[in-house]
Amino acid sequence: MNEADTRQLVLDLTQMQTRLRAFVMSLLGSVDATEEVVQETNVVIWSKREEFKAGTNFNAWAFQIARFQVMAYRKRRARDRHEFSDALVERLGDKATRRAGAVDERREALRRCMDKLPVPQRQLIDSAYAGHESVVDIAERTGRAKTSLYQMLYRIRRTLMTCVEQTLGAEGTP
Repeated sequence: MNEADTRQLVLDLTQMQTRLRAFVMSLLGSVDATEEVVQETNVVIWSKREEFKAGTNFNAWAFQIARFQVMAYRKRRARDRHEFSDALVERLGDKATRRAGAVDERREALRRCMDKLPVPQRQLIDSAYAGHESVVDIAERTGRAKTSLYQMLYRIRRTLMTCVEQTLGAEGTP
């Protein structure tokens, strides 16, 4: 693996940590177990980095490793009667993998739809959600009534929702 591929793998692994934790949590249901398995998964991913083929789906590869780590963890904990069956873990893993891909696609569609918004609408959305500024603060800063801002945010959210659904529908994504 060359230096550029290694850098990309580290970037991909870093960016997917939240999704990886959510994936493992959906299979184990325990924060402590999740943290243990995620750490083990990261170690395995790093140790197997030479096996990853650049240009293929990193997330699918990493989720598969995580699934195997969950199974290994479960095997170690087999005597605990509160553990899920292997069949259930497989079904949950399949569903979580599909859902993770869908979330990425929805996030990308939302980003594209946000780019289509007029600048004032995008700024309002950024202030209200990304900037963590309250509607009252925005109303005071802009001299607008807070009820009109709530109405504008509602309309913008509906526009974004419609755009995302249309974008995903046009791409054949559920």
